[in-house]
Amino acid sequence: MCRFQLTADALANWKRVGDLFTAGPFYAVKGRLAEVLKDFDLGGGGLVEFPIYEADKTTRLPGPFYFLNFGAVKDSFVPSESRKLRPRRTMERDGYDLWATYDLEDGDIALTTAAFEGADLWHERKLENRLFMSGRLHDAIVAATVKDNFQFAQAHTIDTRGMQSDRHAAL
Repeated sequence: MCRFQLTADALANWKRVGDLFTAGPFYAVKGRLAEVLKDFDLGGGGLVEFPIYEADKTTRLPGPFYFLNFGAVKDSFVPSESRKLRPRRTMERDGYDLWATYDLEDGDIALTTAAFEGADLWHERKLENRLFMSGRLHDAIVAATVKDNFQFAQAHTIDTRGMQSDRHAAL
């Protein structure tokens, strides 16, 4: 079992921690965000409960706390229809370019309608350091007034024939 402990200084700051935080190299969730995520398809990933202890290594903080295991990867990102991209590298073995983007605004990222199939929370294979979520999950997070400062941007979708679609996914 993985055990995380907080020093006295870290414990004093614990109340400011949002519902999405890092536990070592992992993303973790608690509170309302954890409750919302339990009701959605997280693909091959999921929530894995773990304890957090005070500096004495025996007193558990009230939780529950969960590692957020990202298990879904999709291939619906359309670089040619997206804006504000920076090339990162070519994945020669797999035959595709890897992209990055910063300072996103609504409509900067294009996805095919394949994004609406499967998991509600995912990574895109060809885009680094971005999480995508379905519109349903986005709406549930906003409605739950989750304790965090998410910076959402709405992706636009195109159908497989290249025509604009009116459906959107949030990222």
